[in-house]
Amino acid sequence: MWFANGGHGRFDLADPDGTCYTVESEQITLLETWGGMRVVPSTELTARAVTRLEIVDSRSLADLTSNTATQFGVTAENFSTGNYQADTAMGIGA
Repeated sequence: MWFANGGHGRFDLADPDGTCYTVESEQITLLETWGGMRVVPSTELTARAVTRLEIVDSRSLADLTSNTATQFGVTAENFSTGNYQADTAMGIGA
């Protein structure tokens, strides 16, 4: 499994930590990854894989789609802004 820590994703945590991005459906993955693109290069498609994740142990997870996420400062702006630094800062200490 790959955990993003390169600073290119919205909530990437720095090394040695990282962020495992998950979604509820394959369609959301397409929108999140290539939203706004009219044509997706085939090399991008073949470089990807769909994985199902089952949480079997106790973990600290954040459901950013939950209405209660606003208690932690998550708003619609987090999903539309280009200011990834502010969003990444929310993950520090997670």
